[in-house]
Amino acid sequence: MTTTTDRVQSEARFERPPRRLTGPRRPLRDVELHYVANGLIGLIFAATGPSR
Repeated sequence: MTTTTDRVQSEARFERPPRRLTGPRRPLRDVELHYVANGLIGLIFAATGPSR
């Protein structure tokens, strides 16, 4: 037999996040040109590396 306190304790196992989750605009706003350029250069070097 479950009581009301057992049910409340089982529902409160997870804490709520301290802030709201970020929306889709925040990561896009944080991306800068030099990050994109460095990623592109790394991708090119990885794709054109020496073959064995």
